[in-house]
Amino acid sequence: MTRYHLVLHRSFDLEQMEHDADADRGPRHVLAAVQRHLDARVHQPATAADVRWYDRVFGRAVGLPEQWAQARAVVGQLAPGDVVFAHDHSAFLIGLLGRLRRRGPRVCMPVTWPDGARMRILGRWLALKRVVDVFIVNTNTKADTLRHRLAVPAASIVVEPEQTDLRFFRPDPDAPRNAVPLVYAAGREGRDYATLGEAVHDLDVEVLVCAISASTTDPTTMTVPEPMPSNMRFEPLDWVPFRDAYQRADVVVVPLLDRLGSPGLTVIMEAMACKRPVIATRTAGYVEDLVDGDYVIGVPPGDASALRAAITAVLADPSAAAAMSERAYELMTRCHSPEHFVETIVTTMRELAVT
Repeated sequence: MTRYHLVLHRSFDLEQMEHDADADRGPRHVLAAVQRHLDARVHQPATAADVRWYDRVFGRAVGLPEQWAQARAVVGQLAPGDVVFAHDHSAFLIGLLGRLRRRGPRVCMPVTWPDGARMRILGRWLALKRVVDVFIVNTNTKADTLRHRLAVPAASIVVEPEQTDLRFFRPDPDAPRNAVPLVYAAGREGRDYATLGEAVHDLDVEVLVCAISASTTDPTTMTVPEPMPSNMRFEPLDWVPFRDAYQRADVVVVPLLDRLGSPGLTVIMEAMACKRPVIATRTAGYVEDLVDGDYVIGVPPGDASALRAAITAVLADPSAAAAMSERAYELMTRCHSPEHFVETIVTTMRELAVT
């Protein structure tokens, strides 16, 4: 009988997250739903105490010692034909060790940065496609990169759009508004806050930035304004005030460095789910599609003047901003629900079990 395994790249208490979501204290995690549908075994990351000397040796060649330790532990619990969902090096190591030990797992791997140096090493030098069966990406641009740069067969790629929890991130027409317009920004992955600071430094607005991310993978450090404008502040927020800031915002800005990995999609989706107008740096991939579809206002990378003009235009014409937000919200409910994402993952893993 096939068993399913979810290998976490960060330590998550999925059960507690479900309790918090039921109490409206945070969003649902899609892997909790996947776990329920498949009765999957959840594997937490290895700790320093789990690492052996040979994990450190192998970690000098590829991956991290903790990833080797986690892969060893997971493979030790596999039976031939089991299906594994794992990220990055963990997926590669589990697939490799599983085949070496004749456990024969089927491996499903979500890919965030297909053009990154680590993926090129895994793909070109270490024959990633021989030990991973399915690659999951959230944009067609990433799928094209896997096909053309890493020679991954199209049949091994699943494109599933980004999702967000529409139950937690939701509109609130009664949310209080600031006397001074609120510009809200969030996240740290590939962010260009220096350009945002330059754009707003003398505008009559309040700028709030929550520069944290639970799943940062971009090796590029975010840029920050130097000096910091007097009307701009960085503040860490827990889930409820984080959501409330979207709902109170007059405009959400997602300033991005020019990267292929489509950073910022999560924040864009959360803002759209809260029915707030979004301005984002136009980058290749799904952000570009959202701009072209008139769901998001796009500005060129690093162009503070264009970003300033876009912010000013949104604040000057709230009716046009509300119409765009309505279109974006309808797109979210139609194409980007977590239920659709979960269905895709569950179906993909079940199909692997019978191939």
